[in-house]
Amino acid sequence: MLHYHLRQTTGVMVMKVEPSSPAARAGIVEGDIVIALDGTETPRAESLHQLLTGDRIEKSMTLTLLRGVEKITLRIVPREMP
Repeated sequence: MLHYHLRQTTGVMVMKVEPSSPAARAGIVEGDIVIALDGTETPRAESLHQLLTGDRIEKSMTLTLLRGVEKITLRIVPREMP
């Protein structure tokens, strides 16, 4: 992650993306490494879960991730799971 001049050395790896899920529609793919949500670092899964509070549901935000050698920023809208 030094290549991208990031302070953190860890992120959250996406292990599975359900077809037709909000994550799939947002463009997230298996193997992506999530490093920030709305500019806040996500070094662990717990960090990401803490940021995804009820007041963020249905609101547009940015998700920064690493995909292979690319740093990508996606616009996402979190939705509640049925």
